Amino acid sequence: MATLSASGVRVQGENVIVIVECAQTADPKDVAALIVAKNGTVVRTGESHVKAAVPILALEEIANIPEVSFVRIPIQKRAMNTVQTEGRWVTGATNWHTAGLTGQGVKIAVIDVGFAGLATRKTEDEIPASAIEMDFSGTGMTSGTDDHGNACAEVIYDMAPGCQMYLIKALDEDEDDAAKNYCKTQGVQIISYSTTYDRVNFYDGVPYSSISPHPVTIVNDANANGILWVSAAGNEQVNHARAAWLDANADSYLDWKPTGATAINELWNDGNPIPVGAVIDVSLTWNKWPVTDQDFDLDLYRLVGTTWTYVTSAEDPQTGTQTPREHLTYPVTIAARYAVAIYKYSATTSPTFILRTAPYEIFYYGYDNYSTPAPGSIGCPGDAASSFSVGAIDFINYASGPIEWFSSLGPNNGAYTGNPAVVKPDICGPDFVSTVTYGAEGFLGTSASTPHIAGLAALVKGLYPTYTNAQLRSYIQRYGVDLGTAGKDNTYGYGPCVLPAPVMVNFTGNPTNGAAPLTVVFTNLSSGATNYSWSFGDGKTNTTINPTNVFTNVGSYTVSLTAIGAGGTNVLTRINYIVVTNPPPPVITWQYITSSGTLEIAWNGTGFHLQAQTNTLNVGITTNWFDYPGGMNSPVMVTNNPANPCVFYRLVWP
Repeated sequence: MATLSASGVRVQGENVIVIVECAQTADPKDVAALIVAKNGTVVRTGESHVKAAVPILALEEIANIPEVSFVRIPIQKRAMNTVQTEGRWVTGATNWHTAGLTGQGVKIAVIDVGFAGLATRKTEDEIPASAIEMDFSGTGMTSGTDDHGNACAEVIYDMAPGCQMYLIKALDEDEDDAAKNYCKTQGVQIISYSTTYDRVNFYDGVPYSSISPHPVTIVNDANANGILWVSAAGNEQVNHARAAWLDANADSYLDWKPTGATAINELWNDGNPIPVGAVIDVSLTWNKWPVTDQDFDLDLYRLVGTTWTYVTSAEDPQTGTQTPREHLTYPVTIAARYAVAIYKYSATTSPTFILRTAPYEIFYYGYDNYSTPAPGSIGCPGDAASSFSVGAIDFINYASGPIEWFSSLGPNNGAYTGNPAVVKPDICGPDFVSTVTYGAEGFLGTSASTPHIAGLAALVKGLYPTYTNAQLRSYIQRYGVDLGTAGKDNTYGYGPCVLPAPVMVNFTGNPTNGAAPLTVVFTNLSSGATNYSWSFGDGKTNTTINPTNVFTNVGSYTVSLTAIGAGGTNVLTRINYIVVTNPPPPVITWQYITSSGTLEIAWNGTGFHLQAQTNTLNVGITTNWFDYPGGMNSPVMVTNNPANPCVFYRLVWP
């Protein structure tokens, strides 16, 4: 059992954990029942697969069940790095905090492989005590020593302390699928995902049917259900090589150089021997997905004196129903320099290969990976078009770059599989930041940059709660600092995101109610804006900062203020904010001045005017009232007219 665990096989007592891929027409529930009949234990049933713990001796029997396509071990995802926030300041998040924006009302999930020591981080308030925990691994939420997820959660808590956080432990693609479905039921709006998969596609963003559930399918479904999936781009810039088949000397080994027939590609440890106890991890895939009969092997060599000596191989068969991939892990027992080679076992075509190594770099890349890095080093599911993929820049040089020497580059490798080549990454975030988990400036890589961008998205979602995941993505991209090639490029994407101060809109009016005509002075309390547009609800508008408006008619008025600034546009509408009533009835006085033969009519209140109606000697009483000349002001002097012995007067408003 120890040997199985060391090779990446997960054990459970006397059983091994496997993924049973169902035949095309088979019902997974029926397959699950057949597994149970073979003394297996079903862990989870998916749409086209069953995850189960089965006795080792029953593996062949289960694989031979007609309803089973094949049996495989789960694909273990890995942390982008195991090494961590100053990011609050360099990304502009602190300006949002000052404005009272902390991601309130937003649900964000961290899906990761390890949360060891989580209780301590919560006690220290480095991770909120309110964070909801969910373990889909079955190993225990805080088991083991991996605390990578804690560091990611610390960053999000620093960036968006008001959000509701979900911490989800998932170790493979089946568990990621369950985690995604859980997020959908919980109404999670943003997922921070700082892990990656190897050998599940050609890093081309395609969810091939030979892997189910596929990481890209998981991300696509989350995206279709309104979740913004923020993925680490990867740290493989100098651990990645892409080469087309070339064999000048016909020895069945790939030539890494166009001349010289160099089949050896050294795993570089600065020219030093790789020490005893280190684990060499090498992944190989070629562009013959989803299944292939083009069979290649991956060989490991050790330098003995001046001779490269064969050590071991990864030689899974490819006979037409298997995926085009090989995986070699080797615990070093002899300190030495090591190298890999690609061997053609049985093939009639000349594919293109992608080789990735961890933790050692590839000595000969076919490129100079420090001055002209090999393109296409993006990880999966960061290679998916629906994934919001994040590169890394040291926070000290955040706004100016350069990209970290290890941060994976785009585009994805769709051009080699007949699919679109998608520009990646999409955006960059800061790394080499500080957390309690990894210490001062100890959290680095795209693992660190990813939760920063997820945290920024939570701030934006808190300010604009109706924003869709596409709108959140667009907002973040809009404030990328354009570095490298103009526009979105395969090194920086849209560049490091630096949010401007948020546009906060607020205003008051004084008074907000009274008799017509009502003069209201508006005070603009907005921040982060440079331009304003007022609508008073009475047909009048204004673009000054602190306008005054006169409401002449009785009624209720809805006032709206649109504030525009570098951080976008925000609108505040106060419904029925201004209430205008009829003025109180005026008090009227009059007196006849005999010396002048005039009548003085006076009243209190504003907005009234005097009208008259006469009864002439020849016409009789008229039915029409007319505005008395000069009758807008109190008092009015009315001159006696003998031709009109009977005159009626009234005050009218407005």
